[in-house]
Amino acid sequence: MNGIVFLGCSFTWGQGLYFYSGLDTLKLPDNEYMFNQNEVTHAHIMYKNKFRFARLVADEFKTFELCKNINGGCEDHSFKFLDKLFITNYCYDDFDYIVLQISHIFRNDFEFEYNGKIYNTNLDPRHERNEPDNSFYKWYDSNNITEDIWKDMFIKQQVEKIHKKIEFYERKGIKSKIITWQEDVIPYIKNDLFLNEKFVILEYNNKFYESISLLQKEYQNMTIKYDYDFFGDNPPLDHHPSKLCHEVIANSLIKSIKETEKI
Repeated sequence: MNGIVFLGCSFTWGQGLYFYSGLDTLKLPDNEYMFNQNEVTHAHIMYKNKFRFARLVADEFKTFELCKNINGGCEDHSFKFLDKLFITNYCYDDFDYIVLQISHIFRNDFEFEYNGKIYNTNLDPRHERNEPDNSFYKWYDSNNITEDIWKDMFIKQQVEKIHKKIEFYERKGIKSKIITWQEDVIPYIKNDLFLNEKFVILEYNNKFYESISLLQKEYQNMTIKYDYDFFGDNPPLDHHPSKLCHEVIANSLIKSIKETEKI
């Protein structure tokens, strides 16, 4: 098999997996959302790359994985990274699969039209209005948009973006698999027949989970800060997927890819 591109946020990058290395240079975070790039050494990077689901999947198929070097991000960032690959160092034939891990969907930009002009914004009407005179809020108020309406519009817009990008790369001969961190986007993915057939359900202990967060809610050791089995009484304060969770994600992707290859 040719290479696999893995697109996602800190969950795909493997934040926190370096805590499983046991290296003396590790610095424990003060809270579960803390991340300081300067405290992550090259050795830490090598360890977390070894444990993350991207490497596990690539090793199973005796190929190479390609991920963003930068931690975090969203689908907008992921597809910019992907598009840039093919105008720099790679050609389409270098890859057989794209694995897209959908992050917090509202990290992306929302496109809207106001007074005949197209805007993009990452402002969230569910939060305090720090820029009350912004064109987004003028559009929002003038159209009597509610939070539920905006949320529906936002997710539909993002799923359409994902559909178009995945479809473009499928025409180039690169197949796709999709997993998601959170649940917001799931009904919209399932309502899109093209994307739904690429949507991977996570499997663990003969049970099935449509998102990483649902898996983590049922099994606390799927989150680093609750991985008492490995760390004992004092696991690091980190809300990212544990080493075991990465293994579950990898196994589910491997199973799905093997099924596709048989077809």
